[in-house]
Amino acid sequence: MAAQKHGNLVLLLLGGDKEVYLATGQQSVLCWHEQTLRFPAEFGNLTSNTKAMDLLLGSGANAESEVTLVLRRRRAALERDLEGWFDTTLEHATATLIDEALKPASDLRKLCRLWSVRAVCHTIFGTALPDAEMAEGLLQIEEFYTVMNSTADLGTDVPQNLRQTRAFLDRVLRENMAVAQPSDQTMLACLLAVLPDDLGQEARLDHLRPILFGMIDETLSIDGMNLLWALIHLAQSPDLVHTIADEADRSAMPGEHAPIVVPLALSVAKETQRLYPQLPFIQRRVSESIRFGEQSIPAGAAVLFAPWLVHRDEGSWADPTRFDGRRFLAIDTVPLPFCNTPEGREQDRFIQRHVAVAIRSVCISLRFALAPESLPGNLRPILRSILEPRGHVDIRWSSRSVGVKRTKTTFSSQRQDEEEIAW
Repeated sequence: MAAQKHGNLVLLLLGGDKEVYLATGQQSVLCWHEQTLRFPAEFGNLTSNTKAMDLLLGSGANAESEVTLVLRRRRAALERDLEGWFDTTLEHATATLIDEALKPASDLRKLCRLWSVRAVCHTIFGTALPDAEMAEGLLQIEEFYTVMNSTADLGTDVPQNLRQTRAFLDRVLRENMAVAQPSDQTMLACLLAVLPDDLGQEARLDHLRPILFGMIDETLSIDGMNLLWALIHLAQSPDLVHTIADEADRSAMPGEHAPIVVPLALSVAKETQRLYPQLPFIQRRVSESIRFGEQSIPAGAAVLFAPWLVHRDEGSWADPTRFDGRRFLAIDTVPLPFCNTPEGREQDRFIQRHVAVAIRSVCISLRFALAPESLPGNLRPILRSILEPRGHVDIRWSSRSVGVKRTKTTFSSQRQDEEEIAW
């Protein structure tokens, strides 16, 4: 690979005459914000290229059909109920993680991966598919998006795993549809209740697939990595863990049943997203030439934006490579400058809140520290589409309840206030 650098714009010359423009620095943030308005079809979705997403999920049969409109209205009517349902599955997922952490040979990667599935997928689909299979299938979807985003022409060069990935999506729907009951507190059950009785099975899949898996895009912490990195850093910061536990005790509200968001735990969640962004690299193909500072990016070019680099920019952060769990205590910001759409900001807040609630419960219930065999090199991330540790990371867990009386984990329905982007 060769490269030509022009300020914050680097032209990467890859094999097969493929060229990619790597956009870095604050100029990349300005470019992203400007082009979001000009190219919404290409820049609107942060998880995948819009065409790739449509190819996998389908367009929902006729997007303007009466059935689609009925489903949209039903989903909108359930927004308030969804908050409580997600809180319930989040509480269950976190309690299960705590129980499983205390078992012999518990695996941190597996704990966080299954936590992310239980916290989100149980509310959207139900529990018909085993959690481990659901987790593997979700990684398959991410792999599909990665392949598609590196494909020059989405219209003709379709990856071989498209059929396999689509089959997984439909299996999730079919198995959960088979056992869904009208009284279930899941989005799938609620949407099934308003579908016409004479609508065939395949048509049902076509209508439900983009809505329900679109919700996965909006809510899922991919492979539980947000929580995993937070726990890795907390395992090296016993004072921070103790402070969060004390804060949680003071904020306990007897009789409440929805998760309280402790400020320090929320700050840790935000700092984790800053250092380990859910989307470390975002590739897009521009439909017309654009300006990048004094440089021009030609129409049809592939552009690689790098939140991983921007979030570690010395011009924006003091000591940017250091994990500072208190960094966001006095800063009411969303630390993700590329989430500049209302949907992106909502996804950001949703994941931060889930991670903060899990952190709070773990710190109340457990003492934990890195195991001696967790090598320092293993704690560094591999720079791929998902930032995973380079090697095995082991944490030693013990219960705080032994000889210590703590308040039972309690909950409040309070949500964090609207935030502004500090860029």
